[in-house]
Amino acid sequence: MKQFNFLIFALLGFAFASLAYAQEYTYDFEVDADAYTNLQDPISINDGITWDDPQAEIPIGFEFQLFDKTISELILSENAGLGGLLLGETESPIEVAVLMAYGPDIIDRASDTINYYGEPGSLSPLSYLVEGEVGERIFKMEWNNVGFYADVDENGSSTDYTNFQMWLYEANNNVELRFGPTSIEDPDLAYEGEDGPLVAIAPSLNIITTELTASGIALTGSVDAPEAIETMDIDVTMEGTIAEGTVYRFVYDEITAIDEATDLRSEKISLHPNPVQDQLYIQWTAMPEQVEIMDMSGRLVRSVRPYSNGIKVGDLAPGMYVLSYVNENGRFASRFVKE
Repeated sequence: MKQFNFLIFALLGFAFASLAYAQEYTYDFEVDADAYTNLQDPISINDGITWDDPQAEIPIGFEFQLFDKTISELILSENAGLGGLLLGETESPIEVAVLMAYGPDIIDRASDTINYYGEPGSLSPLSYLVEGEVGERIFKMEWNNVGFYADVDENGSSTDYTNFQMWLYEANNNVELRFGPTSIEDPDLAYEGEDGPLVAIAPSLNIITTELTASGIALTGSVDAPEAIETMDIDVTMEGTIAEGTVYRFVYDEITAIDEATDLRSEKISLHPNPVQDQLYIQWTAMPEQVEIMDMSGRLVRSVRPYSNGIKVGDLAPGMYVLSYVNENGRFASRFVKE
């Protein structure tokens, strides 16, 4: 897992002085594996019409945080020229957030060199749905049985195909990309001379200059174990073809933002063992009256009075947590992993 910090600065100017403040946003990147399942009874986006560069406005169903941007609707834009690129409206009229779910130029497999798009009889349905209760909802979008534009342009139809989904989580603002059945016999053609697909997320793209105005994250290296890099250029590709059952997960870390907002001090907390199974020992300069433990969504899972120099955490579910407390020296926090 690799972590990236993005500092977004807001400056307020005055005649003789200026005031600046900073907010930090962090993502971790993970590669996982899970069985790919098509969406059940989704809402159609293309309504059976063939498409090349689709145009649609898709409601997420809740407010979703991408970096420092809050978005509630996604846009498939025919002007973007990529069917796997989603844009999120921001407060700026000329800037959009970027979710590049899959970078090759994809197309409906019913398209041919004469009728690229706009006719009934789609073989590559685009759809979405929102599942779960308020506070725990998941937006899911699916690109089903999509072909590749270069394949159609070269051969008259696309025999190569792929399936993928994008999931957005309301509870923790995570982004997941899930990949399904894929057959790419001519990767040089499908990827248009690149070594593999493009996957990236970014907070801000200027729609006039088509350049990023703040750093994003792009995946590079092998598709089996890609490296997530901070970049101002999202035209970065991976190497190879993504296998069915692969899950790419961008984990949004709200805790850093909470740390900044609550003015946590720089005192180092020593936690051991870390990872921990049962007893977590803590070394502090002054014992607090209360210790709080939060999960990575920012949800408080425990508030206890510490004893001596430790607390019991054996009944916590496996995962990463943040321990925080206030003592006479200020408010402090540190992370630990429960095995």
